[in-house]
Amino acid sequence: MEFKTYINGKGMSLNELSKKTGIPYTTIKTYSQKNSFMTATLINASKIADALGVTLDQLVKDLKPHE
Repeated sequence: MEFKTYINGKGMSLNELSKKTGIPYTTIKTYSQKNSFMTATLINASKIADALGVTLDQLVKDLKPHE
């Protein structure tokens, strides 16, 4: 699933996610482009999972590109 679609499905915008996590909006936006979330640092991925109310493991599974 695409990062932006996933975030929106959780009822949050990229801007809201940025504010809730403290991760700069430009970084969040980069994650949403070309599904580059998998390049996120572990710290940022953990912050995003916490903000969305999911485990880090679940977040990675949900966003893993289909092979």
